[in-house]
Amino acid sequence: GAGDASVCVWRDGSMAAAADARARSASAEQAEHTMKRLLSDARGNASDSSAVAVTACRAAVLALKLGHPMHVLGALRLALSSIVIPDDEDREDDEILSPLVSFVHAICEESGEADVGLETNTDALLLRLVTYCRDWNANAHHCHVAQHV
Repeated sequence: GAGDASVCVWRDGSMAAAADARARSASAEQAEHTMKRLLSDARGNASDSSAVAVTACRAAVLALKLGHPMHVLGALRLALSSIVIPDDEDREDDEILSPLVSFVHAICEESGEADVGLETNTDALLLRLVTYCRDWNANAHHCHVAQHV
């Protein structure tokens, strides 16, 4: 007779899940605030093109991690607008597109930093960027940025 009964021990995980959700939300809000501050700083430093490019690329990486395609687009536009094309013919294309190259490097380097609630997988971030570029390329207003990336 005693073999037909079982004891089921249940652990309430709702408090831990709620605390985890609050931590993710706070981290995402902080990252979003930082992204918006970086975009504002990039717009304010119009005289220093290298600072604009670096700041805009950092904002674009955060926007990409947060999943905000229009903020990524705006940051990349700022980075591209900061590019100064030299008049001489000896210029290298890599030098001209260095803000975009640094953006892609920043995705690969910063993806290792574990932010709660933010995407950190390099492959997932690059796939997200290519997906955004595909969507931007379908629109004449955004296709130039997409094709540069």
